[in-house]
Amino acid sequence: MKSKFYRIIACSWFVWGILIGNAEESKHCLLIRLNKNDKGSPDINTRLVFPGTYDFLLQSPEKKFSWADCDDLLFDVFVEKDASPGIQIMIYLQDWDHLWYQRLLQEQLQAGITNRLRVKMNPAGKNNEEWQPVGHKGRWNLRSLIEPKEVGIRIFNKRAGEAKCHIANVACTYRKERDPPYIKNFKISRKRLPCFECLTLTFTLPDRYVDPFDSDIVDVSACFVHEDGEKHCVPGFYTQDYYIEPRGANESLIPQGAPYWCVKYTPCKPGVYKYTLKVKDAYGETTYGPEEFTVTPSQLPGFIRVSKKNPLLFEFDNGTTFFPIGHNIRSPYDGRMDKLFPWQQRWPEGISAYVRYFNDMRKYGENFTEIWMAAWTLALEWTDIYPGYHGLGQFNLINAWQLDRLIDCATTNGIYINLVIHNHGKFSTYCDEEWDDNPFNIRNGGYLKIPDEFFTDSRSKRAFLKLMRYSIARDGWRPNIFAWALWSEVDLTGSDKNRWNFQDTPSVIEWHEEMSRAIKSMDIYKHIISTHVSRDYRKMNKKL
Repeated sequence: MKSKFYRIIACSWFVWGILIGNAEESKHCLLIRLNKNDKGSPDINTRLVFPGTYDFLLQSPEKKFSWADCDDLLFDVFVEKDASPGIQIMIYLQDWDHLWYQRLLQEQLQAGITNRLRVKMNPAGKNNEEWQPVGHKGRWNLRSLIEPKEVGIRIFNKRAGEAKCHIANVACTYRKERDPPYIKNFKISRKRLPCFECLTLTFTLPDRYVDPFDSDIVDVSACFVHEDGEKHCVPGFYTQDYYIEPRGANESLIPQGAPYWCVKYTPCKPGVYKYTLKVKDAYGETTYGPEEFTVTPSQLPGFIRVSKKNPLLFEFDNGTTFFPIGHNIRSPYDGRMDKLFPWQQRWPEGISAYVRYFNDMRKYGENFTEIWMAAWTLALEWTDIYPGYHGLGQFNLINAWQLDRLIDCATTNGIYINLVIHNHGKFSTYCDEEWDDNPFNIRNGGYLKIPDEFFTDSRSKRAFLKLMRYSIARDGWRPNIFAWALWSEVDLTGSDKNRWNFQDTPSVIEWHEEMSRAIKSMDIYKHIISTHVSRDYRKMNKKL
């Protein structure tokens, strides 16, 4: 296995003055330089005064840089022979979600000699448990290394004294994976279950995928074959567990454990099933199975369809009529309430508010609601103005976990959800406009000049189907997903406020037709697909 070395260079604005005195913490900068022809980093010579802490940053705070390919961090540290004992070194990293990890080197610095130090950065390597989380319970993983906020070498000592310090030869080794993927820590939720309940497969894969949401990079799927020969294949998905930590009137989501992979499947008829799990990436493929499980009959009604007897009604798989009664609670709170009724201030609530909402709805006979995957609450991709977002294609695992908990709560209360993928404001410049913060916007690193192009650009279509593939893999198994609602108020999208019938333009009609066909091919449960306009329903375009 080959390794590549990249040097690290010192910042030109290094300031000597802040090293003088008993400063509790001082920060200086060393920058990764991605230049194979770099001859090496200048040495740093400085005097450290203890007790105190000195941080040497390994990247510029103003620039984004991924450490995902870094295998080992190498550096030399020399302290003079008469240095005070007890000097220690820690490597630390604050990831793109502001989560802190640190690794304390076990050995203390030896005075009078050059300490040649090597720190494993690669989460797939040995001893990665030595990276400790601080303030959370997440485990060191590859996503921690993607565009971290800060990475540094910390030198500190609790004892009084001072020492001349020399830091040199700071570099990273870069290792390329060559082995096929392998499946570890496989678990099946149960081997016997009723119809219309969920079977869950969980497992881990090599932690080497910068974009685990892209099936062209890593394709995970499981095929389920009924004893009568009927076969269904569903995609797997990458996920992370969290726990809710109340903070005043609001709440925070804290990661717990390491990310992992999951497949969820809802069998719709009794019998014996066999399943095979398959993983494919650039270095090969692997399978697990076939294994068996048994499905028994149940009284659960199944998924909701348009009635075969009357297309104006809905019914379950067992033929029972479903009549939706409910209201829209698209997000946990509505900021407009405070503007309209300023004398009754409401604190923004987190996802736990839905426990109260759904309990009350059930009590009064409601069985239906609409939920938005809006940027401010449950969307999977957006710019980083809200927590957990990292632009196009890097899905928000915090929101994905919250949406799961919301739907679980709805299921417990017998409530079915019209799940809105996009609200109009995301792609509007004139009505509840959010276009300025949209990751598709070319000014935010995207590729669309105006929101209208979302309906015609081939890249944005691929991005939408990538989003839907993940959503279907994660929540398509749920019978209480009433419909995939592609839009809320699609007539209010676009960049021309004078074009009142934007939803009737050929590009919008064709987009709906194309996306609907693709979603139907991905969703084995054949959920209803819908969209929405805010205008008179009697003037709706029949093609839409």
